[in-house]
Amino acid sequence: MRKIDVEIVFVVLVYRNIDDLQNFIINTKSKVKCNYKIIVIDAKYSDEVSKDIENICFQNKLVYIRIDNKGYGYGNNVGIEYANNMYEYKYIIICNPDVEFISTLRIENLCDSEMIIAPQIIANNNKLQNPYWVKENIFSEKLMYIGYKHDIKLFLYVGIFINKIIKYLFRNHNNYIYACHGACIILNYNFIKYYNFKFDDKMFLFYEEALLGLFAKKNNIKIKYDKNIIVRHFEDGSMSISNINEYNFLRDSFIYYYKRYRKL
Repeated sequence: MRKIDVEIVFVVLVYRNIDDLQNFIINTKSKVKCNYKIIVIDAKYSDEVSKDIENICFQNKLVYIRIDNKGYGYGNNVGIEYANNMYEYKYIIICNPDVEFISTLRIENLCDSEMIIAPQIIANNNKLQNPYWVKENIFSEKLMYIGYKHDIKLFLYVGIFINKIIKYLFRNHNNYIYACHGACIILNYNFIKYYNFKFDDKMFLFYEEALLGLFAKKNNIKIKYDKNIIVRHFEDGSMSISNINEYNFLRDSFIYYYKRYRKL
């Protein structure tokens, strides 16, 4: 079967946030000025919600794929695999449904030589979510690992704080960064195909950005921070450590990441 030619494929993982998806569709029609396709991955919340999402996709001629909710990595891997099987594309954009492009996106905005591009992402509180990590910081990761593993909040907070200080100090010198925020990541076709890149689906939620950064570094790939591509992210970007559900996901993902990719 001949693959369909498109310039950009969006992979959008949706979990019950129907209004966000509708806004995302409207925004892409307005701001994306090239040949593109949207693949919606429905991490099933309920039959009723899935039916609504499927109807939205049908009405807007989007690809709809329903899966069990197995997390960020698993869902996006399904979308990437579908794109590889069905399309000849130049870029895949992995993004949340609760984002919108502020700047107009044209294929000419994207440099073919860049394997991974991190846009400027602005949260609702107007803080910049990129760079996620400006530079690799093994010391901070060690502190965070100890903090999560032994529930020592001081170690955890110090590790996070050091990264924030580094981000502040290098805020005007970060054309290339170590890790980018997962709300919107632009991946070159050559990166996907040559490196056969996949997220680790054992990390259910959080710290996939750290893994992508480490993968890029090990393969001598630079992550370009492009401030001219501007994205609004409607989450406030300030995860509360005191929220026990979020904290458990943060802890489990980071411990797995560190033991699997750092410590061993």
